[in-house]
Amino acid sequence: MLRTWLKQPNLNAMKLRKKIEIASVCTLGISLMLLIILLTHYATSQALDKNEFEVSTILFAQPLDSAEKREVKNVLRSIPGIHDDIIVQKKRAVCLRDNQICNEQIIIQELSSKNYPVQTSDLSPPSESNHSYSKPHLLGISLRNLE
Repeated sequence: MLRTWLKQPNLNAMKLRKKIEIASVCTLGISLMLLIILLTHYATSQALDKNEFEVSTILFAQPLDSAEKREVKNVLRSIPGIHDDIIVQKKRAVCLRDNQICNEQIIIQELSSKNYPVQTSDLSPPSESNHSYSKPHLLGISLRNLE
């Protein structure tokens, strides 16, 4: 009887070891997932160079319907120097443009040639702030300032 008792493995110790293994694998997985989220956030929210990019808002004379909004977006995307981040609302559009490639006159000419009379004005982040903004922040600030 003593021999059989010595040869039997300690089941409580095995269960504890298994629980520790599961907990360490879960902790490693969660840490890896959080690291991936952090790196993705860092990569997508890089600040823009303030010397290159400007936010332009385009004000239309009358509200646009959904088909006109799509057409305005396509026209703006076809202009070199305008990034794909374009927001078109009822009577306005906000886009991010490279000021070394594209200026306001090009935007006005392209939209006027498609029978969309416009007025444009550049918006930039608040000048009293020394923050560097990412693209979504710049576009959000521009829309908020128009309201």
